[in-house]
Amino acid sequence: MAVGLTAKRTVMSILELTKATVTCGGLAFVTYSFPVVGQILIIGCLTLLWLAYARKTIASFLRK
Repeated sequence: MAVGLTAKRTVMSILELTKATVTCGGLAFVTYSFPVVGQILIIGCLTLLWLAYARKTIASFLRK
């Protein structure tokens, strides 16, 4: 490790791990059981993520 850099330790609690597991399992179940609904959810989430980054990028460009 370089001088002056400190590593930040991240600890995941059992509750957070359980929530993440249930959420991922639920999404996998919906995607497998109802492919069209799963695809709509995935595309919708990716679209929202893209729009958020695009907004952030445009806002930072306009500030300059």
